[in-house]
Amino acid sequence: MVTIRINHPSTVFDDSLKGVRRLHAFFLSCLLLIAIGGVMALGQFLFAVNAAAQVDQDQINDAIQDPDIPWNLEADEIDYDQEADEYIARGNVLIYKGNIRLLADYVRFDHKNMQAYAEGDVVLTNGLDILNGTSIDIDLEKQIGSVENGYLFIEKNNYHITGDLIKKVGENTYTIDQATLTTCDGEKPDWKLTGKNLKIKDDGGGSAQHVTMYARRMPLLYTPYFYYPARKDRQTGLLWPQGGYSDRWGTNYNQPFFWAIDKSSDATIYYQYMNFRNPRLGVEYRYQLDDYSKGTWQLDGFVDKQIDDGEGDNSERWGFEDGAVDILRKNEDRYWLRGSHRQKLPYDIRGSLDVDLVSDQDYTREFENGHMGWADAKEYFDKEFNRDLDDFNDTTRTNRLNLNKIWPKYSLNAQLRYDLDSTIRNTDLPDDTLQQLPLIEFDAVKQRISTSPLFYNLNSEYVYYWSVDGQRTQRVDLFPRLYLPLQLKPFITLEPSVGLRGTFWRVDDDEFGPKDKTYYDRELFDTRLDLFSELYSVYNVKRSNIDSIKHTIRPRITHEFIPEVGQDDLPKFDSTDRIDNQNLLTYSLTNTLTSKTLKEGTFAIDRRIDETTQTVIDSPGDTNYSDFLRFKLEQSYDIKEATQSDSNKPFSPILAELDLFPGKYFSADIDALWSVYDWKFLSHNIAAIFWNLRGDRFRVEYRFTTDSDEINFNQAESLYADLRVKVTDRLILSANYEHNFLDNTRVQTGLGLFYKAQCWSFDGRIVDRPSFNSTNISYEFTINLFGLGEFGI
Repeated sequence: MVTIRINHPSTVFDDSLKGVRRLHAFFLSCLLLIAIGGVMALGQFLFAVNAAAQVDQDQINDAIQDPDIPWNLEADEIDYDQEADEYIARGNVLIYKGNIRLLADYVRFDHKNMQAYAEGDVVLTNGLDILNGTSIDIDLEKQIGSVENGYLFIEKNNYHITGDLIKKVGENTYTIDQATLTTCDGEKPDWKLTGKNLKIKDDGGGSAQHVTMYARRMPLLYTPYFYYPARKDRQTGLLWPQGGYSDRWGTNYNQPFFWAIDKSSDATIYYQYMNFRNPRLGVEYRYQLDDYSKGTWQLDGFVDKQIDDGEGDNSERWGFEDGAVDILRKNEDRYWLRGSHRQKLPYDIRGSLDVDLVSDQDYTREFENGHMGWADAKEYFDKEFNRDLDDFNDTTRTNRLNLNKIWPKYSLNAQLRYDLDSTIRNTDLPDDTLQQLPLIEFDAVKQRISTSPLFYNLNSEYVYYWSVDGQRTQRVDLFPRLYLPLQLKPFITLEPSVGLRGTFWRVDDDEFGPKDKTYYDRELFDTRLDLFSELYSVYNVKRSNIDSIKHTIRPRITHEFIPEVGQDDLPKFDSTDRIDNQNLLTYSLTNTLTSKTLKEGTFAIDRRIDETTQTVIDSPGDTNYSDFLRFKLEQSYDIKEATQSDSNKPFSPILAELDLFPGKYFSADIDALWSVYDWKFLSHNIAAIFWNLRGDRFRVEYRFTTDSDEINFNQAESLYADLRVKVTDRLILSANYEHNFLDNTRVQTGLGLFYKAQCWSFDGRIVDRPSFNSTNISYEFTINLFGLGEFGI
C-alpha cells in the first residue's frame, strides 16, 4: 500500500488533486440534480431535494476551499509519468479529504490538461451519502465532464437516484440523458420517476421531456414536457392536484401552482375545473415580517352557472337542506375572502386582523373540503394564528380588528367587530345585525390595595352597537369589586365582597325619535360571601412507581345577592342590559386524588453533601404529580324562589362531575344533572377513551339533555363513537358512527384504512351521511410518496 499526502495545489502534484477535489463536488451536484429533473412533472419534490443537494454541495465546497486540509491518496500502486505529467493509481485506490472519499480500482490524472478519469467500482461518499458508477471523466479546468451509469443515495431523505449518462456542459449547466428517482429501497421499487433529456441552465431554469411516474412497472402519470426553476430554496412550480367526480360539480380537477416570491413571502394559485359549473380561481398569499408579525390571505371565487332559485329541481340539485333551508341562493357571482394578520406595534401593543367575507350562505358548505376548502382553511388558521374560523354552515361570519396591551395587573383591549350575515343578499329582509364599532375593555386583576387587608378588581367596557337597518346605541359599563379575605381557622377562609355596577346608554335619536330619552342609566350593587376550605391527607403507597397519593377535599359555600332594579325601559342589546335580581346559596364539595410518581431508578428524596458546610441536604427526587381523579358535587338553593314563588322549588338540580385519568389505557369525563323534584336525570354526558400501548383506540361520547319542565326525556340525545385498530405496524383500520336518538336518524357512518409501506402510504375513507331524501356517500383517498409529496381525490 502506497500513501501520498497532498497539500495546497502550489506544487505539481497538488494541482492534480485539485482536479480530484472538484471532481467530488461536480459529481455529487450532478446526481443531486437528477433528483430535481426526475420530479419536474411533480413539482412539490423540488424544494426537498434541492435543499439536501445544497447542504451537501456546501460541505464539499468548504472542504475544497480550505487550503489547510490536505488530500490523501492511497493505492496498492502509484506511478507518475513525468513526460505526460500524469499520475496513475491502481488497486484499492482511495482519495479522501474530511468526510469526502473517492474509491476506485483505477485512477488516471492528466495534470497538464486538468483531466481526471476513474473506473472500476467507482464510489464517492460524503458522510452517509453514496455515489457510484462505472466510470468518471471530467475536465476540472473547464468544469466539463460526464459520469456513466451513476447511482446516488442521499441518506437524509432516503433518495435513490440513477442516471444513464450525466453531462456537465458548463459551470451551472447540466444535461442528463436518463434520470430515475425513488425513495424505495431494493432493486424493484414500488414507485419511481423517470425523465429524458433533462436540462438545467445557468439561470437556474430546468426542463425535461417525457417524464413518467411508475407504480412498480406500471406507468401512471405522463407529461411530454415540463419546465421549472431549479433554485436553492423553496421552489416555484406545480403542486399535487386534486380531482374526481360528483353530482354537484361533475368532473372536476383542481391544480395548484406554488410561487416562491422571496425569503419572507410566497403564494399559491389555484385553478379548479368543474364541468357542471364554471372554473373557480383562487390565490393564497403568505408573508412573515418578524417573529410575531405575519399574515395569510385567501381569496377564491367564480361565476356559477347554476343557481338555487326554487324552480324545478334547482333547490334539490344546487341548494342545501340543512342550515338556511328556507333561503334560496340566487346569486351567480360567488366568492370567499378570509385572512389573518398579526402585528407587533410600539409600546408592546399587539394587533390582529381577522377577515371572513363570503358571498352567500352556501359557499362554505359547497366547498367544505379539498383545495381552497373550509376544512383546510380552518385547520390552517387555527394552527398558524390560533383563530377559530366560523363553522362551514354558519350564516354569520365574524370580522375583527383587535388591539391589545397587557400589564402585570391590568389589560386594555380594543376591537372593531363586524358580523356579516351572508343571507342578506338573497333576501329582502333588513340587515339588523349588531356590530361592535368599537368595543373597548379595561380590566384589573384581583390585587391588594396598598398595604391594607382589602383587595379589588375591575371590569369596564365601552361599546357602540351599530347596525345597517336596526337600532344603534352607545353603552358604558363600570363594575369594580371590593374583597376582604378573613382567615378564621387554619383551614377556613371567609371572603365577603361587594360589587358596584354603573351602566350608561346613549341612544341615537334617529332610532328612537326626538321625543324619547337619549340618555339612560342604571346603578346597582351585589354582594357575595365565600366560605371555603381545603383539607388533605397524604397516603404513602410505595407500590410500583407510585410513591404516595394525596387526597384533597375542598368544601365551598357561596351566597350571592343582587337587589331587584327596574330595567324595563332600558335599551336591550345583550345580557349586560338585563341583570336579574338574585338571592342564591350555592354549596359544593370537590374531591381530588393526586399521585406522586417516581421515574424508574429514582427515589423520593435526593440526598447530597454540601461541600462548603459538609452538611447533608435532602431535596425532592425526579418526581411527577398528576390529578388522576376529580369528583365534584354542587347544588344551589334559591332563597328568592323559596320566599316569592308559588312553585316552591328552590333547590336546583344536583350537578355531578367526574374526571378520571388513571394514567394508562383509560380516561373519562362524566357529568350529570339530577332533578330532586322529578327524580330523574335532566342530562348525563359521558366521554371515554380506551387505548393500549400497541396503538389501538376506542372513543365514545354519549350526550343526553332534557328540559326540567318537560316530561319527554328526548330533548337531545346522541351517540358518537370511533374505533382505531392497529392490525400490523403497517395497517390501521378505523370506523366511526354517529346517531341522533331524538329523531332516530343516523348522522354518519365512516370506514377508513391506512397503510404505510417503506416509501409510500395510502389513507382511504368512505363516509355515508344520509340526508332527508337521499344518500350522500363520499369517497376520499390520499397517496403519500415519501420524499415527494401527496395527492388525493
